[in-house]
Amino acid sequence: MPPLLRPPPGRDPRGPYSTDAYVAAVPAGTRATAGDDARAARWWPLDELPDLAFDHAEIIEAATA
Repeated sequence: MPPLLRPPPGRDPRGPYSTDAYVAAVPAGTRATAGDDARAARWWPLDELPDLAFDHAEIIEAATA
């Protein structure tokens, strides 16, 4: 699937950032690993997502429509 670009002004209160979102199917049992910008990482079923920051829920909704 082509990337979903989210560059609207004001979408992130930290500054003028653009998000390029990609969709991928992850095989069951794939381990999520945190990088240097996160303490922890995990996979979530789409129907059990926690509250998300900024417009991230809109991005996921558009990507899975």
